[in-house]
Amino acid sequence: MTKTHFALVICAALALSACGGGSSSDNVASDGTGGGSSGGGEGPVAGDIEFFGMVSVTDSFGDKLDMSGSFIRFDTRLPFPSVEDAMKPTDNCTVTAGLTPPPDSSGGPDFGVNVAFVSAGTAIPFTSGSGSFASMPRQVEQGFTFYSADDVQGPPPAGLTVTIPGDVYPAFANIPVPENVPIQWIAPAQGETLTAQSTLTWEPGTNANAVVSVSATSISGTNPPTIQILYCDLIDDGSHTFSAATQAAMGASFSASAPPTVSRSVTSAHRNGSAVLFVERG
Repeated sequence: MTKTHFALVICAALALSACGGGSSSDNVASDGTGGGSSGGGEGPVAGDIEFFGMVSVTDSFGDKLDMSGSFIRFDTRLPFPSVEDAMKPTDNCTVTAGLTPPPDSSGGPDFGVNVAFVSAGTAIPFTSGSGSFASMPRQVEQGFTFYSADDVQGPPPAGLTVTIPGDVYPAFANIPVPENVPIQWIAPAQGETLTAQSTLTWEPGTNANAVVSVSATSISGTNPPTIQILYCDLIDDGSHTFSAATQAAMGASFSASAPPTVSRSVTSAHRNGSAVLFVERG
């Protein structure tokens, strides 16, 4: 996840008009049951919040990791629904024409408040029982404060935690980074094709709040070829059959080489007074 994309994810997760206008695309078809696209964490988090933070640790190339973080402050305190409601994973698929990126499907009400990206300390450290692992320094670009550490040598140690030292955004100490398990994909398998009639199957993980992301590209016809890209965020229950709406968007000609590109992410939520912190392992 890039620094720019990470900042946009926070805006999209809260659906705040003050973060800037959303993008739209022609030739886009989507279906889903609503809700967020990340797994939830530690039970209900309710009440008014003034601060929202998100820290992400994601696999990059090889054993490398990308780490990122952003923290925002509302100019008006907002009621925050329970984590079970706000972060409950749902099945959502989108089909785009050409090389159009997928539209943001995180959804939610437009609270219409102003936000500011704020400091949470000079650096955000990650540690384990073995000691210091990595640190994300504070950075400021075009007035936006964020934290980033790219190409960190992994894999991360067991028992990895993150500490938010605190500044404008409040402090959080020794917050566990959720553990993630690589996906064991089953079908469609190597040498097969993925079509609108395919049933996707994989070995489900043990965390009920995990989300499985799937993407596949179909190229058919000539002069010019028809390019379609399927994007899905799915409940990690081990199986998914495309809805009628998704099948219609894919059409009879959709045929992608298997296996598709897949990944799993898990997110936990933590509360400290009027601040909420989400920690993602992708």
